[in-house]
Amino acid sequence: MPLYTIVIEDNFGIGQPICYMSLREETTASIFAGLEIFAKHNDVSKTKVVLTDKDCKEMIAVERIFTSASLKLCLFHALAAVDKRLVQAKLSRNLREEIYKQFKEAVYAGSEEKIKEVEKYLCGLDEDDDDGTYDGLGRVIEQFKVTTTSYSIIEDGNQLITATNTGRYTANFDLTSCSCTFFNNFGFPCRHLLFLSDRAEILLPVEDFNRRWRMSDDEDEDSQDEHPEAWSPVVIEQRRNPDRVTREDMYSRALQLAKTLANELQNIPLPAFEGYLQVLEQVKLCIRRNEPMHLIIGGMRSF
Repeated sequence: MPLYTIVIEDNFGIGQPICYMSLREETTASIFAGLEIFAKHNDVSKTKVVLTDKDCKEMIAVERIFTSASLKLCLFHALAAVDKRLVQAKLSRNLREEIYKQFKEAVYAGSEEKIKEVEKYLCGLDEDDDDGTYDGLGRVIEQFKVTTTSYSIIEDGNQLITATNTGRYTANFDLTSCSCTFFNNFGFPCRHLLFLSDRAEILLPVEDFNRRWRMSDDEDEDSQDEHPEAWSPVVIEQRRNPDRVTREDMYSRALQLAKTLANELQNIPLPAFEGYLQVLEQVKLCIRRNEPMHLIIGGMRSF
């Protein structure tokens, strides 16, 4: 028998279960009947937002009972649904990862402008060509067309920062890399590198970029693995294990590691504890930015 739980957010932002419904079947009528009983004993008119999964039966029943609330999809279920559909779609592995990453950026976008930017980006995506190459030149030309009149440059040590309306993007002084999504996904010159090259009068090191952006027909066979996301942890794990690695698998493994770290950290002296916490904060920052990490362990440097 299916069990439904109603959870509310208390004054401290913590979820609290307040109702359990054990139903005979998962139908709109059954869910509606259970919610109707709940509504008789609680003032549902005060409810502003209701989060559900993408079950249409559940959504219809909720809309009928919580008439004053806005109905929204649960973030976890929304991303899980996208991940599941991408697995079912006949797309290349790297393209699936790219679409998921872009969709997640849209979900966490802080402005409508950012959402439109990601929407335009996703709508412009095409599957790889038959020979495994991208229309890199076309993508770079699209970057040329972007208006950069509001951009500004900030020098920070050995890096150049492009400040835009949607955020700040860091590039090396030699313009060999940028922290933006476009460069990380394709390895092609992005709008920020093109802007810096023009304003700072720095020549773009074309030979250091992904060779596929030139759409050469005589590339070496070895370059087939030269994909801009070929180094990512997800792709590397998938190559080790041909079975699909889902987001839930990744979360479970990361959670298990976090619990192990917490158990180890509670047994060390306080000064060392604070030091390790700072290291973990730096690791978290690198993961969030999808940047490589440089560690020195036991006198041996690791990349």
